[in-house]
Amino acid sequence: MKKTIFTLLCSFTGLTMVQAQTPEMKSRSLVCKFTETWCGPCGGWGWNLANQVIADIGDKGYYVGVMGSSTPSSMNANCYGPFESNFPVGGYPTFIVNDEDGGSYLSEVSGAYNTFAATTPVASPAAYFTISGTTINVTSKTKFWTGTSGEYYVSALVVENKVLAAQNGQSGTPEHHYLLRGSMMANKSPWGMLLYNGAIAANTEYSQDFSMTMGAGWNADNISVLVAIYKKDGTKYRFVNVIQATNNTTGLRDNEQLAAASVYPNPATAEATLSLSLKNARKVAVTVTDLSGRVVYQQSEQALAAGTTNIKIPVQQFAAGCYNISVKGEGVYTNEALVVSK
Repeated sequence: MKKTIFTLLCSFTGLTMVQAQTPEMKSRSLVCKFTETWCGPCGGWGWNLANQVIADIGDKGYYVGVMGSSTPSSMNANCYGPFESNFPVGGYPTFIVNDEDGGSYLSEVSGAYNTFAATTPVASPAAYFTISGTTINVTSKTKFWTGTSGEYYVSALVVENKVLAAQNGQSGTPEHHYLLRGSMMANKSPWGMLLYNGAIAANTEYSQDFSMTMGAGWNADNISVLVAIYKKDGTKYRFVNVIQATNNTTGLRDNEQLAAASVYPNPATAEATLSLSLKNARKVAVTVTDLSGRVVYQQSEQALAAGTTNIKIPVQQFAAGCYNISVKGEGVYTNEALVVSK
């Protein structure tokens, strides 16, 4: 009886937890590849390094591709000029980790974000976003963990995955992964809104909302939002922390490719099985989060055949409690509640 009540509570929580804004005391990096469609090396070693970073970075940060003089012009970020000029970009491609040159090899780039992940953050953001029609709305919260002082900003940056465009160094019309569309600010500032300028006490929290209209041709199914904190230092903006906003868009677009979804056993102790029934072959990604929104398990985007596919999720290392399994792909969206029992 207790397990039944616990499962019902978790099922309810699975529907509402994505709305929670609980900043996590964790340092995550923003890896920006400054690149252009006309740049041969960008489509050569830079392309390969970007794919390695995407596969490796996990919950230590996020990768984005940043363009400003590409063809078509729709590939260019609306905040490109001030964004690029803030960082040591000497040519293309350049990989910037947070606000420093990250190097030209995975060992260098990963070394930078691995080192940053081991630090204790001064502040952390949390956020969720919705898409209604062509409007993106973001609600964010920033928490300062320790007392500090300075001029701090919070920024909401829109990213689109799998943007099709020709690329020098690649054949055909390849997918550009995690392309920065730009700032959600009306003035296109990549630094966003001023949080506070002055002394900030430990455990102080600030809330900020953002809204923008999607550009023509953007695919809402592939949109994500990064919320980043910066501190102004003279004329430069120094990176503090970043989080990917949780997608709280439900019931706004047809879940056209998902026929059925279930999780068993539930509660689970060692392994859970996510069963997905797709109408057509599709690529999907699976993310498991706890009640605070912290990612505890991920499976990167993978191609699934039409029909039923069973995806194994190891839960033996999870603490007992409620979790949310989020599935997102091409016309596939679902959140399934999972209970882990010890």
